[in-house]
Amino acid sequence: MECDSQSCHKCANDMFISNGVCTSCDEIQGCFPGNCDFVSGCRECLPGYYLDDGQCKICSFVLSGCKQCRNADTCTMCASEFLTIEDGRCVCRHGGDPN
Repeated sequence: MECDSQSCHKCANDMFISNGVCTSCDEIQGCFPGNCDFVSGCRECLPGYYLDDGQCKICSFVLSGCKQCRNADTCTMCASEFLTIEDGRCVCRHGGDPN
């Protein structure tokens, strides 16, 4: 590994650089099986996660009430039928009886 006080520039053969840190494919939660390599990291995430610099991040951590998202700013499916998507975010439905 070649790192300085800011970030890594080269990693061991079984690791890749993500956000300046050497990371192993085994450490990535939410990566679609068989879609991680030691050059770029994860290439495709499971539903409920989005891809960010070779890592998979959980949609609900960045978008409240979100079940599936395209990225950290755009939800594509809300976690409840009582929520609807407005401007890429899950918000409460207005009016109507939920029953």
